[in-house]
Amino acid sequence: MLSGSGVTIVVAPYAELKRQLVTRCIDVGLDCKPWPEARDSWPRVVLVSAEAASSDDFLQWAAALRVQGRLDRVVIDECHLTFTAADEYRKKLRGLVLLRNLGCPFVFLTGTLPPLRQREFEEAMQLENPLYIRASSHRVSVRYSVLRVRNGRGPMEVKKLVDARLGSLAPGEKGVIYCTSHAKCKVLAQRLGCHYYHGNPQDSNAHFLAQREAGFQDWLRGETPYIVATAALGTGIDVPGITHVIHLEAPHSIIDYAQEAGRAGRAGERVTAEMIIEDKDWPVEDAVKDSCFELKTREVNSLIRTKGCRRSILGRCLDNDLRDCKGIDAVLCDNCQREELVWKSELSSQGLIMSQVYGRKVAGGLQQLEAALEEVEELGQWGCRICWMFKGLGEGSQHTWTECSEIEECLSFQGCMEFQRGINYRRDPQARFLSCFYCRVSQELCPDGYKSKGTTCRWKHVVMPVALAVCTDEGLWGQVQGLAGRELSREMEYIEWLERKHSKLVCGHEMTNAMAVFDLVMKWRVETRVNNNNNNN
Repeated sequence: MLSGSGVTIVVAPYAELKRQLVTRCIDVGLDCKPWPEARDSWPRVVLVSAEAASSDDFLQWAAALRVQGRLDRVVIDECHLTFTAADEYRKKLRGLVLLRNLGCPFVFLTGTLPPLRQREFEEAMQLENPLYIRASSHRVSVRYSVLRVRNGRGPMEVKKLVDARLGSLAPGEKGVIYCTSHAKCKVLAQRLGCHYYHGNPQDSNAHFLAQREAGFQDWLRGETPYIVATAALGTGIDVPGITHVIHLEAPHSIIDYAQEAGRAGRAGERVTAEMIIEDKDWPVEDAVKDSCFELKTREVNSLIRTKGCRRSILGRCLDNDLRDCKGIDAVLCDNCQREELVWKSELSSQGLIMSQVYGRKVAGGLQQLEAALEEVEELGQWGCRICWMFKGLGEGSQHTWTECSEIEECLSFQGCMEFQRGINYRRDPQARFLSCFYCRVSQELCPDGYKSKGTTCRWKHVVMPVALAVCTDEGLWGQVQGLAGRELSREMEYIEWLERKHSKLVCGHEMTNAMAVFDLVMKWRVETRVNNNNNNN
């Protein structure tokens, strides 16, 4: 906050949330006090519960601040409760609209205000054309799933999920199981041997009192990993380490579900959010029947019975964001995961066939390279590699390389050896173990040359002379620069490129650029001979 600024009033819907906010403000150095302690001291931040904020006592105090020019703004946290809870179980929240008479700037905060319900919110707080600033409601680390079970099997399925998860919970991790009534909470908690959490919906201090119970504190400390709760634990309470949320029965609304599932993963942890629906409660696909339901019921039914992405349903309802799990790179919901498994199974047989074809192609490519190298071996130690490359085995074997009169001086034996000595694979960490240091042939074909320091290499003085010879043929040189993806204008630039790992696989294996050039030349020789044969015919 700026130096010299006035008072900011923050309205928190629950006493416990108010207490947490006071602690956090003080921790970061803000002058903050709760109401009514703040009555005579005018701190920078005043935290007040929702019920107290609409009382005559507080309204008179806030009005006095405004008249004195001390009131900067009013912030209402979890503002969606002004039109959701106000109708159902916190009727006093309707009184927050009286704060609008203060005539100061207002900031409303919530993580769940669907666009379709903006009008309700504006009417509840008597707003006209407010500025909305939205972020995506998607929780990418949450895996959503819905389980359909036989009638009467719901509590047993909850116990099964809890027992399966207990062994994998890390220290400090915990879970919440939501039920729709106090009675169901109590019965399920007894079955699981854990505490249950609830509050009086007409009392803002109910949360504060419930959290003082020993069982809740045991859960908070991680001594008992699970707790059963009503919607009282669904809004405005920040507990670290929650990674598992189970709903036994459908939630009241998408807003409630987002808030309750949102208690988990507050630090970005991977979260599992599971909903268990018995057959008798499973929503049937019936357009006529659906039209009779409230919007919030239709939205929940859509989330439960969809065969598509559940995250997309949540995003559509909460902020018109239709992206699915894959569209935002999120943990896959149960339906998206099932779809991916089906897709993979359908492709498995095709993939196996393609893999076999590719394997044969790779093996064939290596065999062609090895056959070319063995052909050079037939030339003997001093056979002319350059004539072999351009004219074939017959021409290359008729004279020695040192006596060849048909090649340019740079391609002489001495010239090629000088070029070869300039190659140093050790300069590129990615390429240093791809080829033999002595013959420069890929280790896929010469695996033992480095062990014998070159004495067992069968194909010395082949790869680099071929790489040098391509520089004298305009067509081949153009293809080599195509491999490089750039123009190689200087000899040193070409040498440095030859030393490096090729950007693509060569015959299905990682190889150097020098071997990529050798492979290109061998294919060119095959194509040239075919063309020659065709021309002769």
